Amino acid sequence: MASKQEQHIKFIIVDAINDDIRGLYELNYALDPFYPKIDHEIELHKKNVLINLIREGLISLVRMSDPKFEEIERFDNEESMLILSNRDNWALADRDWLYGIVSNDYDKTIALENELYKEINT
Repeated sequence: MASKQEQHIKFIIVDAINDDIRGLYELNYALDPFYPKIDHEIELHKKNVLINLIREGLISLVRMSDPKFEEIERFDNEESMLILSNRDNWALADRDWLYGIVSNDYDKTIALENELYKEINT
Protein backbone atom coordinates (compact mmCIF):
# COMPACT_ATOMS: atom_id res chain seq x y z
CA MET A 1 0.00 0.00 0.00
CA ALA A 2 1.41 3.35 -1.01
CA SER A 3 1.66 6.12 1.55
CA LYS A 4 -0.75 9.06 1.44
CA GLN A 5 2.16 11.26 0.28
CA GLU A 6 3.05 8.87 -2.56
CA GLN A 7 -0.58 8.76 -3.68
CA HIS A 8 -0.77 12.56 -3.55
CA ILE A 9 2.38 12.91 -5.68
CA LYS A 10 0.99 10.36 -8.15
CA PHE A 11 -2.27 12.32 -8.32
CA ILE A 12 -0.42 15.60 -9.00
CA ILE A 13 1.65 13.99 -11.76
CA VAL A 14 -1.28 12.25 -13.46
CA ASP A 15 -3.38 15.42 -13.17
CA ALA A 16 -0.55 17.46 -14.72
CA ILE A 17 -0.20 15.02 -17.62
CA ASN A 18 -3.96 15.05 -18.20
CA ASP A 19 -3.91 18.86 -18.09
CA ASP A 20 -1.44 18.80 -20.98
CA ILE A 21 1.79 19.35 -19.07
CA ARG A 22 4.31 18.39 -21.70
CA GLY A 23 7.83 19.10 -20.50
CA LEU A 24 9.40 16.80 -17.94
CA TYR A 25 10.76 19.90 -16.19
CA GLU A 26 7.19 21.19 -15.77
CA LEU A 27 6.38 18.43 -13.30
CA ASN A 28 8.58 20.21 -10.78
CA TYR A 29 6.37 23.29 -11.16
CA ALA A 30 3.24 21.19 -10.66
CA LEU A 31 4.63 19.80 -7.40
CA ASP A 32 5.98 23.14 -6.09
CA PRO A 33 2.75 24.44 -4.51
CA PHE A 34 2.47 21.26 -2.42
CA TYR A 35 6.14 20.32 -1.98
CA PRO A 36 8.20 23.52 -2.33
CA LYS A 37 11.31 21.86 -0.94
CA ILE A 38 11.76 18.74 -3.03
CA ASP A 39 13.90 16.45 -0.95
CA HIS A 40 15.37 13.04 -1.69
CA GLU A 41 12.20 11.19 -0.64
CA ILE A 42 9.99 13.33 -2.91
CA GLU A 43 12.44 12.85 -5.80
CA LEU A 44 12.23 9.07 -5.36
CA HIS A 45 8.43 9.13 -5.24
CA LYS A 46 8.32 11.27 -8.38
CA LYS A 47 10.66 8.99 -10.32
CA ASN A 48 8.92 5.83 -9.09
CA VAL A 49 5.51 7.16 -10.11
CA LEU A 50 6.73 7.93 -13.63
CA ILE A 51 8.55 4.61 -13.95
CA ASN A 52 5.43 2.71 -12.89
CA LEU A 53 3.18 4.69 -15.23
CA ILE A 54 5.58 3.95 -18.09
CA ARG A 55 5.74 0.24 -17.19
CA GLU A 56 1.92 0.13 -17.09
CA GLY A 57 1.84 1.64 -20.58
CA LEU A 58 -0.16 4.69 -19.46
CA ILE A 59 2.44 7.31 -20.41
CA SER A 60 5.48 7.60 -22.65
CA LEU A 61 8.62 9.66 -22.44
CA VAL A 62 9.34 11.57 -25.64
CA ARG A 63 11.74 14.06 -27.15
CA MET A 64 9.79 17.06 -28.37
CA SER A 65 10.50 20.36 -30.06
CA ASP A 66 10.73 23.49 -27.95
CA PRO A 67 8.67 25.68 -27.90
CA LYS A 68 6.09 23.96 -30.15
CA PHE A 69 5.95 20.67 -28.19
CA GLU A 70 5.82 18.54 -31.32
CA GLU A 71 6.89 14.95 -30.76
CA ILE A 72 10.23 14.12 -32.41
CA GLU A 73 10.99 10.70 -30.90
CA ARG A 74 9.28 8.28 -28.52
CA PHE A 75 11.50 6.28 -26.15
CA ASP A 76 11.05 2.66 -25.19
CA ASN A 77 10.81 1.69 -21.51
CA GLU A 78 14.52 0.95 -21.08
CA GLU A 79 15.61 4.27 -22.59
CA SER A 80 12.97 6.08 -20.53
CA MET A 81 14.34 4.61 -17.29
CA LEU A 82 17.85 5.81 -18.16
CA ILE A 83 16.62 9.30 -19.01
CA LEU A 84 14.56 9.55 -15.80
CA SER A 85 17.48 8.40 -13.67
CA ASN A 86 19.59 11.42 -14.69
CA ARG A 87 18.47 14.44 -12.69
CA ASP A 88 19.86 16.85 -15.33
CA ASN A 89 17.18 15.65 -17.75
CA TRP A 90 14.51 17.12 -15.46
CA ALA A 91 15.73 20.66 -16.06
CA LEU A 92 14.96 22.99 -18.92
CA ALA A 93 18.12 23.06 -21.03
CA ASP A 94 19.33 25.52 -23.62
CA ARG A 95 18.51 23.52 -26.75
CA ASP A 96 15.78 23.34 -29.35
CA TRP A 97 14.19 20.19 -27.88
CA LEU A 98 13.19 18.86 -24.46
CA TYR A 99 12.13 15.68 -22.74
CA GLY A 100 8.41 15.41 -22.46
CA ILE A 101 5.70 13.13 -21.21
CA VAL A 102 2.48 12.18 -22.94
CA SER A 103 -0.50 10.06 -22.03
CA ASN A 104 -0.89 6.99 -24.22
CA ASP A 105 -4.60 6.77 -23.38
CA TYR A 106 -6.34 9.79 -21.86
CA ASP A 107 -9.42 7.75 -20.93
CA LYS A 108 -7.26 5.52 -18.74
CA THR A 109 -5.18 8.31 -17.21
CA ILE A 110 -8.31 10.37 -16.47
CA ALA A 111 -9.90 7.31 -14.83
CA LEU A 112 -6.72 6.88 -12.75
CA GLU A 113 -6.79 10.57 -11.79
CA ASN A 114 -10.40 10.22 -10.59
CA GLU A 115 -9.57 7.07 -8.64
CA LEU A 116 -6.57 8.75 -6.98
CA TYR A 117 -8.64 11.81 -6.15
CA LYS A 118 -11.13 9.62 -4.27
CA GLU A 119 -8.31 7.80 -2.45
CA ILE A 120 -6.52 10.90 -1.22
CA ASN A 121 -9.75 12.60 -0.16
CA THR A 122 -11.05 9.75 2.01
